[in-house]
Amino acid sequence: MSNPEEDTEWNDILRAHKIIPEKGPSDRDIFYAVADAEVERRGQTHALEDEDLDGLDELEDDFDDDIVQAYRRKRMEEMQQQALGRRYGDVRYINKPDWVREVTEASQDVHVVVHMYKEGWVPCRLVNTQLDDLAKHYAQVKFVKIISDQCVPGYPDRNLPTLLVYSKGDVKGQLIGPQAFTRGIQGKCREE
Repeated sequence: MSNPEEDTEWNDILRAHKIIPEKGPSDRDIFYAVADAEVERRGQTHALEDEDLDGLDELEDDFDDDIVQAYRRKRMEEMQQQALGRRYGDVRYINKPDWVREVTEASQDVHVVVHMYKEGWVPCRLVNTQLDDLAKHYAQVKFVKIISDQCVPGYPDRNLPTLLVYSKGDVKGQLIGPQAFTRGIQGKCREE
């Protein structure tokens, strides 16, 4: 399973549909930004080339501690924000009476991926397995599954598995039928 921070085609597709958040700055970018801010804060923007070795050693000692502490604080804040965004992490089974609360209302705040499936249907079992992995890696996205006949009475088996992506109460993308999964994801998420 891929990391949501990696630059992959799959992650680019998920970002394009706003299913996962945009990739944040790297640790290196954050470190340099903090270091630059610290230099500006101190008002020491003069060229270091003018300093002698003793002066450089003093600056290095002062900057190292402050920069490392500032970097550490910044990283801790980011980690806390990420932890707050991790609400789910699994695929939850829902019934028809739960739909409004678990899908329509929940999608006002987060993206919701709905898997309509049928018990014992091999393609659905395969998708369930993949969704379990995806849910662990994209814990800020809510993943739910519902038996297709409970959701839509008479829903055709030929349309299974079906994935629906909800955001702001509306379907934003869909994958319908096994052919949507066997030919790959590219071009299969249709904006509605």
